Amino acid sequence: MENFELSFKHIFDSDPNLVIILDKKYVVQEFNKTANIYFKDILNQELKSGQLFFDYFAKEQVDSIKVSVDKAYKGELIEYEQEIIGLDGISYWVEVCYCPILSDKEEIIGVRIAATPIKKRKIEEEVLTHRLAFELLVSKISSRFISFSDINQAMNMSLEDMGRFSNASRSYIFLFSDNGNMLDNTYEWCAEGISSEIENLQQIPSTSFPWWIEKLHKGEIVLVKGKETIENQEIVSLLILPIFVQRKLFGFVGFDNIHATGGWRREDLSLLHLTSEIFSNAFERLQVEEALKASERKFRELFRNANDIICVHTLEESGQKMRFIEVNDLACKKTGFSREEFFTMTAEDLCTPEFVPHLYILQDTIRQLGHITYEMDYVAKDGTKVPVEMNSHLFMLSGQQVVMSIGRDMTERLSMENELKQNNAALQDTIIKLKETQSRLIQQEQLAGIGQLAAGVAHEMNNPLAFVISNCSTLQHYLKILTENFWKYTEFFKKASLPAELNERFIKFNRQNASNNIVVEINEIIVDMQEGLERVENIVKGLCAFSRMDNDEEVIEFDLHEGIKNTLIVAINEYKYYAHVEQCFTAIPLIKGNIGQINQVLLNILLNATYAIKAKKISQTGLITISTYQTENHVCCEIMDNGIGISQADIGKIYNPFFTTKPVGEGTGLGLSIVYDIMVNKHHGDVEVESGLGQGTKFILKFPL
Repeated sequence: MENFELSFKHIFDSDPNLVIILDKKYVVQEFNKTANIYFKDILNQELKSGQLFFDYFAKEQVDSIKVSVDKAYKGELIEYEQEIIGLDGISYWVEVCYCPILSDKEEIIGVRIAATPIKKRKIEEEVLTHRLAFELLVSKISSRFISFSDINQAMNMSLEDMGRFSNASRSYIFLFSDNGNMLDNTYEWCAEGISSEIENLQQIPSTSFPWWIEKLHKGEIVLVKGKETIENQEIVSLLILPIFVQRKLFGFVGFDNIHATGGWRREDLSLLHLTSEIFSNAFERLQVEEALKASERKFRELFRNANDIICVHTLEESGQKMRFIEVNDLACKKTGFSREEFFTMTAEDLCTPEFVPHLYILQDTIRQLGHITYEMDYVAKDGTKVPVEMNSHLFMLSGQQVVMSIGRDMTERLSMENELKQNNAALQDTIIKLKETQSRLIQQEQLAGIGQLAAGVAHEMNNPLAFVISNCSTLQHYLKILTENFWKYTEFFKKASLPAELNERFIKFNRQNASNNIVVEINEIIVDMQEGLERVENIVKGLCAFSRMDNDEEVIEFDLHEGIKNTLIVAINEYKYYAHVEQCFTAIPLIKGNIGQINQVLLNILLNATYAIKAKKISQTGLITISTYQTENHVCCEIMDNGIGISQADIGKIYNPFFTTKPVGEGTGLGLSIVYDIMVNKHHGDVEVESGLGQGTKFILKFPL
């Protein structure tokens, strides 16, 4: 029995849990070694049998312990975790079991108290709880920066949450300025009773914290406690988290505690790194948003103040018309509509009625190609139509396809283009007139040269021609006398009684020399000579008349028939091998005009008629008919040929300078232009033409009376 008791005592003392036996009077009866050691270490008291159990505890803890013991005395099994505050103020947790002790008679005679120290487990639970709370805080902060539109508000709220979580006195954010040389306290949260320092912590040289900055540049967290705190500052502990933007140190988040060490632990470093990244991302987002806002302000400023009209409108879909959603200032200024009025309008409201159908064709095109350039007229508020060149592009705006159209007012450009066209047309007319004048001058110079040559030739021929004509008349007169005498002598010899020999010799002489025939032929030769001389005389007269065309300013009355005849004489070598000329003249009065210019008109038309007959390439001789007659107000001259004729496409262009249907090198295109100028502009008459391709041509010259 004694050995059994010893064995039980050994087992009792070896139990790693605290075991204490109380009687019904709360007096310690038994305890094991573990209980005694625990009481010595925590309460600095040694357990003794016969000692009241409650004497070992502080008064504030006795009541709760007594309640549990009393319940055990009543037969209940009580189990719970209990915190015991040691003399050093440290909390010790134990898992306690109050169990009633029964006698052989099943009567409660005492209470067995068994306690298992759970400090390690409590620490682990506390760490786990702390980490879970920290993770929830990090998640909350992260969600806040995602959902909040106001980053500054999210910063301040997050500093407060982290400050309260860590029991910090003050939490703050410093940002670098002046290329990293200065630090500014930008955000701050202070616990109750802690004064703000944000106003005093501006433009602090970054060299004031050299070893901090070095660590922060490496991406390390600065965690300082106790003796390592900042000199000359009432800070017991601090935590610094680096903030990076675009992989460059941008600033840091800090937590100070002036009462006790902060609530951060070494095991929190991974979450602190994550928190640092959240703040970094927030500042990066803030920087991006500020850049976007600056860019938006810049582009809005450019949009509003652009020198072109800019309109943004929707596309027609599901019966919804194209509506304006944005316009710039110039669009309002040019159209006269306010921005508010634009937002109530459709694209159709700005177009002319005839352009509306094209608007939807353009919409289909821009859907396919993404962009299009076109010209249109928009209708301003006052009804004015303004021409614009539109450049439209399709793009996405807030998930919706819209069109941005940039319009450039073409009023000034079109005015300049019209002015340029007019100037160009005037220049072209001037060039044509210069060329025409040049060609006319050349032609007139040539004609004048021909006239001078003709006048010279006529002058040189006139004297010998007059001498020959005079001598020919005298010769004819003398020959007449000789012929009469010849025939008298012949008759005389026939009647006279001549010796037979002499008579035979006379008859033989007449036979041998054909004297009778000679006399007859001589008279015929003289007649032919006179006719030839008359023709030469007429040619010379024609040359003399035609040579007067160089006197452009001389206006006199003259005979149109004479002008026609003289022109035919001059041009005879041009037409005599290709055409026969019929003259159908009627009695007409003299006309007033410049002889040389009218002769030039007749010559140009006559030469054209000859060319038309040659171009037709007919086997027989062509026909040129020249007719004259008088109407009520005009003396008319018709020159008609049976040549190749003029097509209806060309007939309206024959008077244009330099227009010609002749091959290159065969015509200047000025002949009929000169005809029109002389007849209409200089003589105030008219010239008409009737022609058909292959049917010949008729020109009607009308000279005013």
